[in-house]
Amino acid sequence: MNTNRLIEEKYWSQFIKIGNSVKSDVNPSGKRIKTKHDGQRFEDLIEELLNLEYKHIIWNRTKTTHDGNKDFIGVCDNEIFWAECKNYKTKIDLKTLAATLVMAEIQYINSIFFFCYSEINKNTKTKLNSFAVTNGKNIFFFDGIVLDQLILKHREEILPKYFPRYYEEVKDQKIFATKHQPIA
Repeated sequence: MNTNRLIEEKYWSQFIKIGNSVKSDVNPSGKRIKTKHDGQRFEDLIEELLNLEYKHIIWNRTKTTHDGNKDFIGVCDNEIFWAECKNYKTKIDLKTLAATLVMAEIQYINSIFFFCYSEINKNTKTKLNSFAVTNGKNIFFFDGIVLDQLILKHREEILPKYFPRYYEEVKDQKIFATKHQPIA
């Protein structure tokens, strides 16, 4: 995981689960235990971010399974937008995002948002940017530090609910993050 995150990994613990509960990946005796990133909780966070950042778009969440490779469908002025969430611990590759792009192409979707806890690797972004330019698509990447930046932009609404420990530490501080663009 990138150590240059604005919101450190330790504050993301509620997005990790063991079985049905959300926990960190170290048990009280200090031994590592198997963990899985909690996709549902991450989608809750992204739903709020979508509604805060893109207020002009009406967002609807898709079913949990068999969602057609999208987690949210947005509508604004007869245009349809898709958002896909990936709460993975490791870097995201093209194979992980390809199904969403194929389905978007089949359904004539021109704007796709990818929200990823971890970074999307550079090679994948380069290829998807080329695809977007060639095919007249808009692809937005909110991954790693760019996702942190979006969260901090809406810190008063997001941090108390999703990152309460972090919020208590930073609520009286001014945070000036480097501006990163969500486009490939």
